Formats: sequence, C-alpha cells, structure tokens
Amino acid sequence: MDKEESFIISGSGKINLTNNSVYKKISSNNQRKTIKVSLQTKAEIEELKRFLRMGFNYEVIQFLIDNYVHEHLNLQQQKRFHENSDF
Repeated sequence: MDKEESFIISGSGKINLTNNSVYKKISSNNQRKTIKVSLQTKAEIEELKRFLRMGFNYEVIQFLIDNYVHEHLNLQQQKRFHENSDF
C-alpha cells in the first residue's frame, strides 16, 4: 500500500490521511487504537456505515466482528473467542 494512499481509522470514527499534504492530527479522549486499511476497505466501511445508518467506523467494525462470531464460529469457538477477547 502506498503511503500516499493510506489512511487511519481512529476509535473515534475520524479518518486521518497519512500523506503529508492532508495530514491532520486526531485528538480524542476516547481514542484507543488506530488501524491502517486500504482505500478500498475505507470505501467499503463508509458504504456499510451509510447502508447500516451507523455514525462511526468503530460501530461498523464491531458489527462485522459480532456478525462473524455469531454466523461463522461454532459454540466452542465462540466461547474461546469471548474468553480471549474479554478485558
């Protein structure tokens, strides 16, 4: 992935483009982590956000995780997933 084509989705749902010409600092009290995704993934998340009427990227990501765990993991895998991912 080119640096010019990359961006970061913050926990607050803000997008931070990482090329030098449009770099903006993300400041948020509830921000925990950022993830770097391709422009295609960003576009897909934005479309899901619009389609599902969700306001933030983290809501879409959580929806996808919940859906995957429920639909694709058996009960034993779900239990192990929840045990390993609980804080």
